[in-house]
This record gives sequence, structure tokens and C-alpha cells, in this order.
Amino acid sequence: MNRTERFATDPIPVLVRRTCTPLALSMLAQGVDIVDDGLFVAHYGELAYRASTVAYPVQVAVMAVAVGTSIGVNSVLSRALGRHDGRGARSVKANALFLALAGAAVCLAAGLFSSSPIARCLTRDVQTQSLVASYLRIYLIGAGTLFLSVTFERFLQAHGLMRECMLVQVTGVVVNLALDPLLIFVLDLGLVGAGLGTVLGQVASGALALGFYLRGVGMPIEVRPNAASCCDTYAVALPVILTELSESIMMFVLGGVAGRTDPLFMVTFTTYYKLWVFVFLAMNGFGQGLIPLVGYNAGRGDADRVRAIGRYGARVVAAGMLVCTLVFVLLWRPMLWAFKGAFKADATMYGYGAHVFRQMALGFVFCGVANTLALCCTVTGNGRVLMVATYLRQLIVPLPLFALIMGTAGVSWACLAFVAGDVCAALYARSAWGRAI
Repeated sequence: MNRTERFATDPIPVLVRRTCTPLALSMLAQGVDIVDDGLFVAHYGELAYRASTVAYPVQVAVMAVAVGTSIGVNSVLSRALGRHDGRGARSVKANALFLALAGAAVCLAAGLFSSSPIARCLTRDVQTQSLVASYLRIYLIGAGTLFLSVTFERFLQAHGLMRECMLVQVTGVVVNLALDPLLIFVLDLGLVGAGLGTVLGQVASGALALGFYLRGVGMPIEVRPNAASCCDTYAVALPVILTELSESIMMFVLGGVAGRTDPLFMVTFTTYYKLWVFVFLAMNGFGQGLIPLVGYNAGRGDADRVRAIGRYGARVVAAGMLVCTLVFVLLWRPMLWAFKGAFKADATMYGYGAHVFRQMALGFVFCGVANTLALCCTVTGNGRVLMVATYLRQLIVPLPLFALIMGTAGVSWACLAFVAGDVCAALYARSAWGRAI
């Protein structure tokens, strides 16, 4: 019995633990990667750190396209494997590699010709513009390695090679962690060094993913566009991409609402978001680990097992997020002291952090349930659920409330708006999951 056939026979708790835990751990390692860049750059200089926060929405946008497309590939590929459609699976993979190369080409062109105009759109400060443009040039030119790496990771996930997938992501993080001090401080490259470290980490993870695929799956690699496969992929991927882009949109809007009134609050909020990434990526990795399980059984037509996997996964995520909530609410003082020392936060940033940490944590459980059930819905071909749930959580509900609360009670209490968004998203995703099966 091969690994994918176990998706239909093994007990669900054992199956979820085996497939989701490695991916959650590997995504947690990616959180270390994101925070690590911020820590090193913050100690290099205040201007460099501010430039890194300005460039962050562009990184999120690139990740949105790469990861969103790969989730669409994973969904379609898992269903093809569940139907035992070998020819269809090969077509999905050939089309996925074509899409990855197309994304790489677009990023290369943007890095070569558009990094300076993008920087001017993000900030009016001339010094910051120069740093942002240099960083984005390096990041965008090297973004092709990200597209190829995540594509081969999804191939590994669809075939049940979860440990290999974890090693791929951890390798990229370790390479970046090792190179950042050398490039940023020893060679005195600053923010550009952080960008080079990120790209070289992606090169290492992509090479390892390719090696694991050739050894573990052994199917020939083809690059061939396929209109039907592309439509199936983007029926799932496009809503996911729009979902992932919501974070960039949120940051831009918050920068307009709060950034002009109190720019220091936006620096605090962006820094918090990089720390919250630890929690969110682990949760999101666990949810993405459910995709091949749900997809394979959906391809077999086993609705009862699909329903049971989604229900069990949501319960596990809710329990984990409850623990995270208690940690953030009860241990916020030592966490903020670490935050203050690591990012050289002043008294004002520390004060904002005391509110942001505790308020945002109140929505963790609701956010976890919404994200997990919405990801499960994408595998059934309904990617719109994830998009609507995320927009409810990050844009539709919280942004108007944020502006209202900031104008009445002050910016310190405005993050409660995001808790309201998390609750609405969880209620919607729970209702949509019940209708999807």
C-alpha cells in the first residue's frame, strides 16, 4: 500500500497527526525566517528596519501568488490521485511547472524594471525609497526560486511525503539564518544582505524539493501548459491568491488610516504581525496538511470521511489556538520585554504593544476555526469560502470598526476590531463547510 492509499484507510487522528504535524512545524520554521530578518535588520539600523516594514506588503503579495497557485495545484492533483487518474495527475504537474515559470518571469521583469516605481508608491521618504528599491530588486529577481520551490513542495504533499516537505522548508530557513549575520553585518550589506539571504535560502529549499521529488516519486518532469488544468487550478487558486493579498491590502489601508495619524503605531502593528506569524503559520500549515487528505477522499467520493477529517482538524486547531491565546494573554509582560529588547522598541511602542498583543489574541480560536474549515472547502473546489472568510476577518469587518474605534476610544483599543472580524469569519466558514459536503 502506498502513502496516498493510506489517506482512505488509516484512522483519522493518526492520519492527521502524521500529515499535518510536519507541515505545521515546517511553517513554524518559516515564521522564524520572517522574524529573523526583522531582528537582524533592526539591530543593523533604524532606517533599514523601517524600510523592511515598508517592503513587507510586496513580499506578502509575491507569496500570495506563489502559495495560492500551489494550493490550487495541490487541490486538483490530490483529487486526480484519489480517482487513480495517472494521466490527469501528470497533466496537472506539467501545467503547474509552466505556471511556476510564468510567475518567475513576471517577478524577474518587475525586479529589473519596476522596483524603484514600487518603492516610490510605498513611501515618500527619499532615503527609505532607495533602500526599499534595492531590497525589492534582489527579492523579486530571486522570486522565481520561490515559485518552483513551493510547486515541488505541493507535489510532495499530494504524494504523502510530508517529512520530506518539512525538511525542504526547514533547510531554507537554516540557510537563511546562517547567511543573514554574514551578509548583513560582516559584509555590511544591511537590508540588501537580508534579501540575498532570503533568496539563497529559497534556492536551497527548491533544490532539495526537486531532489526529494525525483527520488520519492520518480515521475518525469514536463513543462506543458494545459487550458483545462489551468482553469481547474485557478478555480481554487484565484480566490486563495485574492485571500492572501488581503494582508497587503489591510496593511496599505491601515497605513492610510492609522499610519498618517501615528506612524509609530503602524511600526508596532507590523512588528506584532511578524511575531503573530509564529502562531498563524503553524495554524495555516496544519490546515494545509488537511488538503491532500480531504482532496484524496473527495476524489474517491467518500463524503463521510471528508466531513470527519474537516471536523477533527478544526477541533485540533481550536485547542492549539486556545493555548496560544492563554500564553499571549497571561504572559504578555515577558513577551513584550523580549519584544522591546529584540526590536529596540521605545516606551511608546511598548505601550502600544501591551494593547495589541492581548487584544489580537482574543480572536485566535475563531481565526483558527475559520481558516481550517475554509481551507478544507477549497479542496472541494469552492475557493471562494477562504476568500470571503479572510476578507471578513481582515478587511470587511475590522477596517471600518478600526477607524470608528480609533476616532472614539483611541488607537490603543482599535485592534478589538480584528477580534470581531475573526468571530464573523468563523461563523461564516462553519456554515459554508456544512453546505460544501
